[in-house]
Amino acid sequence: MKDKALKLFDAYLKAPFLIDLLVSGCIWFLFYKFGFGLKPKENQESNILYLLSVDASLSGFVIAALTILVTVKANTQYKPVEELKSGVDFLFSSSLYKTLIKVFLGCIAEFIFIVFMLFLINFYYDNSASVIVGGLFIGALIMSVMISVRTIGILATVVLVQAQK
Repeated sequence: MKDKALKLFDAYLKAPFLIDLLVSGCIWFLFYKFGFGLKPKENQESNILYLLSVDASLSGFVIAALTILVTVKANTQYKPVEELKSGVDFLFSSSLYKTLIKVFLGCIAEFIFIVFMLFLINFYYDNSASVIVGGLFIGALIMSVMISVRTIGILATVVLVQAQK
């Protein structure tokens, strides 16, 4: 079961933005089709502002995590494979490090996309388009949760690798 979950997570990491968009689009469709859970029009603008500030803070968290990884890598000397003593040494000496950085940069880009989208929605907010605005809000919320889970999952994996001697 654990291997299947890891394979699924690896597949997700190959195209996370597209998968996030697809999942968000499906959930948006369900909310649009069935209309459940959407707040009244007057609450949508404050919800958008709240999610906008949360996403900006979360992108800062991802940037901080990326900065820490890059700093640790910069302070790690290259060693041949035979001399590697820990999983973290292996991580920083292999192509996995480049993949890790690529995923984190993708998370940051996705957060920037969401923040920009929410800013535009808030700027051009119109009560007459509440179903569309509500759907975009739900999509942004789902994408934000998926980015956060992806980031925490990767950081948890790095911590587990580090714990192995």
